[in-house]
Amino acid sequence: MDPLPFEAESFDVVHSRFVLQHLPMPNDVLEGLNQLVKPSGWLLLEDADAPKASSEHAQAVLETVSRNRDFRLLKGLSINAASGLEPRVRALGSYDTVNVHKVLVPVNTPDPVEDKKIARLAQQFRISTYWFITDPVNEHAPKSWLTPQLQQAFKDEFDTLSWTITLSVFWVWAQKRA
Repeated sequence: MDPLPFEAESFDVVHSRFVLQHLPMPNDVLEGLNQLVKPSGWLLLEDADAPKASSEHAQAVLETVSRNRDFRLLKGLSINAASGLEPRVRALGSYDTVNVHKVLVPVNTPDPVEDKKIARLAQQFRISTYWFITDPVNEHAPKSWLTPQLQQAFKDEFDTLSWTITLSVFWVWAQKRA
């Protein structure tokens, strides 16, 4: 990773939101972010592991999730970047306090989500998932795995068949030693 264009220990708070899962060397980026946090400052990280999908009927949804996962592995991207955040931050050895909160977000489920905050988060991930997969000009989804046929089949199944995608979302906040 190229050095970030900031002086070391120049920020009270450094925040990364759903970024590390998209990078091939998240540990290098995490080390770079760590260098930017001032003593007594905070490192805030939010990220998700690769989604888990299940369905008896929505084959295009399952195929889409499977192809995306395979593509991420082929490109050297972590499929479990989020679940490894806490131990990676601890391994940096710079933080007195490291906290983590994990939430399983049901992106699509036949059962109502009782927690209103999680329900809103799930709805936002559902909308993002739909647009990521179905947007015809999506430059981030190479045609090698997301063909127009798969996009259309995904659209056809999205609101009509029973399927579930669950995301493991992690929030990590750590305070650097003074």
